[in-house]
Amino acid sequence: MPIKRKSAAIMFTDIAGYTKTMSESEQKALEMLRKKRAIIKPLIDNHKGTYVKEIGDGTLSYFESGYNASACAKDLQYGDLNVRIGILYW
Repeated sequence: MPIKRKSAAIMFTDIAGYTKTMSESEQKALEMLRKKRAIIKPLIDNHKGTYVKEIGDGTLSYFESGYNASACAKDLQYGDLNVRIGILYW
């Protein structure tokens, strides 16, 4: 049986300055994390992505296309959180 291949894009995000904020105010850092969760999960769904897991303040998700991952990343940047985003497409 032939192997069926398809494209995928992996997106990883984290909150810039989260570790420093956590050392200064755990409450503020946890609020940043709650806010990011509330914003990112619906965005990933809206852009036909799959939320895989959270690692500290980071998230891992994947998309069927680089376009969808890029559009999700762009929309995430409109929030008032300082989020870093990396996308790997193959």
